[in-house]
Amino acid sequence: LLSGEPAPLSDSSLSVMSVVPARVFESRQAVTVDGRFAGVGRVGAGSFVEVALLGRGGVPASGVGAVVMNVTAVDPSGWGFLTVYPCGSRPEASSLNYVAGGSVAVANEVIAKLSGSGSVCVYSYAETDLLIDVVGYVAASTSTPPTTEPPTTEPPVGGVIVPNVVGLQQGAAM
Repeated sequence: LLSGEPAPLSDSSLSVMSVVPARVFESRQAVTVDGRFAGVGRVGAGSFVEVALLGRGGVPASGVGAVVMNVTAVDPSGWGFLTVYPCGSRPEASSLNYVAGGSVAVANEVIAKLSGSGSVCVYSYAETDLLIDVVGYVAASTSTPPTTEPPTTEPPVGGVIVPNVVGLQQGAAM
């Protein structure tokens, strides 16, 4: 993008927008796009930081459901991982894995849902410097999300429920 204007990356049913990359978190002595979350110090082992993202780095102040960002662990103190998640209960998952070593930087692109306050939390297993660059966002959904349970047919006389699966006929061997 040369103009700096958001550009849709897909059809209108999935409003993913790119933005000019902007640093929104920098634990080292450096700058961020708006001066917030700059030089805050390393993220401690087994701890998390909460990072406000709405209205920063090209992300609108409202109407955003998720943010696309590059997350980087710099010079971690040991092996471990970062987990990026909507603040609240931390999932048992990693968004980025790293190892210890001098001048090591490991980055990964992450799409993370925002918490109700418009922020994400980043948990670190080992102490590390942390960088976050926003590169896009996903508009908040205005429709009801699809169900994840497949529809079922009424049970036949034998009481067996068969999922509605394309190409599978009731009574056929599974």
